Amino acid sequence: MKKVIIVNVSPRKGGNSDVITARLAEKANDAEIRTVIFRETPVSPCLACNVCKGKETPFCVQKDVMGELIPELDGCDALVLVSPIYFGRLSGPAMLFIDRLYSIFAPDRETASNATKTGKKLALVSPCGAGPADVYTKYLEETAATFGVAGFTDSRVLVCGGVNAPGEVGEHAEDMEKIDEIAAWI
Repeated sequence: MKKVIIVNVSPRKGGNSDVITARLAEKANDAEIRTVIFRETPVSPCLACNVCKGKETPFCVQKDVMGELIPELDGCDALVLVSPIYFGRLSGPAMLFIDRLYSIFAPDRETASNATKTGKKLALVSPCGAGPADVYTKYLEETAATFGVAGFTDSRVLVCGGVNAPGEVGEHAEDMEKIDEIAAWI
């Protein structure tokens, strides 16, 4: 059975990211799903302590949910990061999540990675209130490429635009269809 990790980094309870996360978890067939909601657990920033460097497998010394997730992210089959777009960029908690992947970066290796599993799937799904979706799509594609160091080399991105009210994305049939396609893909 495929192991899929869905990480929702939205600070808003009951918002569009929650609707997207629930839909993905419901529609991802034949997969073991672990859902992590950042706002429900304290997550510390990367300390740049470098204790993770020189290790054979990804590891983080911090005793928080990211410290637990690093080995799971290394061994999973797919990751979905759900983050709203704030001021043209991923949310602060999304950047915190990405920064903590530093423990998988291994500059002393030819691949610059100590990931033990490669070819994994990654989906970045972002609801946003305004702006042209194609601008944010390009940004998410560029961001997704950086996850290659963690072994996530097969990626898709989805921007659910024009969703301002909490939970409004659930009323957008086209977005829900695209979310279902990502759930089937992972």
